[in-house]
Amino acid sequence: MKAHISPAATACATASQDWSIYLDTKLSLSTESTSGSVPTLTPTSTLRLGVSNPGREDEGRDPPRSRGKKKKKKKKKQAAIRMADAYEISAFPDDINNSDMMADSSKTDLYVEISSNGEVVEINPGDILTRVELDLAYASEKSLNLSLFTMQVANREGDFEALVSASNVDLFSDTAGKGLEFDLLSGILEFLVSELDQFLGNLQADIDEVSGILFSYKDAGGISFVLEEKLQDCKASLQQLQDQVSDICAQSSEFRRTLSSVHGEPSGGNGGMYSPENDQPANKNSMIDMKTAEHQRQILRMLEKSLAREIDHEKKLAESNQLEEELRHRLQSAEEDAYFMDEEVIDVWERCFAAENTAEILMGTSKELLGQLQVLQFNLTCTSQREAYLKSRLKESSDQLDAKETALQKFNSSSSKLNDFLLAQTDSLKAKLAEAEDKLVLANSEAFTLSEKVCLLEKQLKESECQEDHSISNSEITRLVSENEDLMVKLSKAESKAESEERKCQLLTETNMELNEEIEILKHKSEKVGGLEKQLKDYDIRIQHAEASAEASQEKQTMLYSTIGDMENLIEDLKLKVCKAEGHADSAEDKCIILSESNAELNEELGFLRGRLERLEAYLNRCEETKLVAAKGISFQSKVMTDLVMQLAIERERLRKQLSSLALENRTLLTQRQQTEDEKHLATDKKESDILAGGSKVEGSRETMLDGETKAGAVVDVGLSNQKQVLMAMVVVFISATFYLLQPEIREFFRRY
Repeated sequence: MKAHISPAATACATASQDWSIYLDTKLSLSTESTSGSVPTLTPTSTLRLGVSNPGREDEGRDPPRSRGKKKKKKKKKQAAIRMADAYEISAFPDDINNSDMMADSSKTDLYVEISSNGEVVEINPGDILTRVELDLAYASEKSLNLSLFTMQVANREGDFEALVSASNVDLFSDTAGKGLEFDLLSGILEFLVSELDQFLGNLQADIDEVSGILFSYKDAGGISFVLEEKLQDCKASLQQLQDQVSDICAQSSEFRRTLSSVHGEPSGGNGGMYSPENDQPANKNSMIDMKTAEHQRQILRMLEKSLAREIDHEKKLAESNQLEEELRHRLQSAEEDAYFMDEEVIDVWERCFAAENTAEILMGTSKELLGQLQVLQFNLTCTSQREAYLKSRLKESSDQLDAKETALQKFNSSSSKLNDFLLAQTDSLKAKLAEAEDKLVLANSEAFTLSEKVCLLEKQLKESECQEDHSISNSEITRLVSENEDLMVKLSKAESKAESEERKCQLLTETNMELNEEIEILKHKSEKVGGLEKQLKDYDIRIQHAEASAEASQEKQTMLYSTIGDMENLIEDLKLKVCKAEGHADSAEDKCIILSESNAELNEELGFLRGRLERLEAYLNRCEETKLVAAKGISFQSKVMTDLVMQLAIERERLRKQLSSLALENRTLLTQRQQTEDEKHLATDKKESDILAGGSKVEGSRETMLDGETKAGAVVDVGLSNQKQVLMAMVVVFISATFYLLQPEIREFFRRY
């Protein structure tokens, strides 16, 4: 992707025809052509206007590029040359200028400038302003096409960003294609924007020069206010175009930044812009100067406008998507209704065709039934004749059957006797066979015992070394072997007898089977006679059924004609139902439109209510936060209050202890006073003279004691009163501090509730 960025822009600059075809296939940008010879800007013309092709400047009218290539000399000479060239090259029709322009141009005089060659050039400001107006119209059309082209590039940017964010390996080819397409289109956009910016710069120079000419020749007279108004209008329109171009340039730089962010390159200002002449970076005059505050404010305004446009585009896109979904739902419902109606119509036609087919089939079946009825009548005559023949045969067969039954009874009696005899013989043979088998078992057991004895004897022979014992054992072995052979001969005889008895039993069973087969054959013959009688009865029943079916076929024909009439009535009813269903479908569409409108209103109300709900939730969250803050403050203050209460309790305990100590001191003082009074009473018995003489002293001491007591009580009372005052002051200070700290929360609480 990085290797295709720069060649894409250069290839677009040199191959305008290929890119015009590319954009014609990719983009659907076209605008209506303006009046006169102002060029219309389709995708092809957009590229052709944006790409300069040296060597073909004389073909058509392209004054900005011819002026842009000339070197700038002195201001007046260059202006005179440019205006003269523009005046000579411009070939606009005369109907562009209205009556006011013609009147103003007739009133104005021609202004004279000296060219670089020393020739005198006559300049008409009215013609120059008309040319500038046409160039402005051309530039406005080009800016409009560029804005449309920018929207298409923005769509490509969205697709490319979606593919890049997906980051799927399977979508790598799609991502590469979309990235290349977006890269090429953004390069084209940058190049076209630079060309348009250069063109607007040239127009700005022309307007400045015209204003300078008008200002310089204003004192000469003959200049109307119409030209000044035209000049002001041209300046205003040029300013608007410059704002639009700056917006497009900002979007183009945003596209380039997205590409550079995807490629991991630094986002330069004009890293992807190339001029069509020598593949150098674009003209620096098109770049936005960020140094001054005015340019910064302008850029901020441009960004605000672009954001507003983007928001409007998003809203329009959302509305269009919603409208598209609604239309899709309506189209689906209409298609479903049409499909159901088609199915109903198809069902009706199928029923009609089925009714017609059934009518034809029933007509054919009725004809077939009539033919079958005739055949049955013919068969009935044949069966009656055959019935007579079969009755005669039945009598003969019944006579033969009686004779055979008598013979069969005799044969059954003889066969029963033979069976009894055979059963008796088989029983006797079975008994003999069982006896022979018992004997065989005994012989086998004896042979087994003898074999065991032989084994024992052999062991004894091995153990014994005597020859006598060996000879005895040999004689016994020979005797046992001879006995075994006799038993084997008897066994073979018994087996031969058993085989002969089995053969006799097989012969008897075969003869019994043959007799049973003959009995079954006789039974089958009797069954055939009964079957013939049943067939006669069946033929009679069939004849009756054929007569009934003929009557039923006639009734079916009448029913068919009635059903065909009913089906015609049903078809007419279904046609009426189809018309009613179409009316219902139209009314349903109207209702859908009304419902969609009401749904849109409800969605708006729902959005408003959701916003209000969000605001209420935010307010509740703020309330909860304030409550939490207040709770934290209250908890902190409660902790402070508890600490103060604990301090007060500690202080109270200390004061209580002081009071108890003072009470003890008072008690000790009272006891001392009582002791002194007792001593005084004891001293009274002594000398009265001493008492009288010392009365004054006692009274003085008493007064001093009373003064001490009163002073001690006052000291205690003053200490207690001072402590109480301190505690009260502390409580008042604490209450005032808490009230001052809780004052904002209290105000907020009363303000809310």
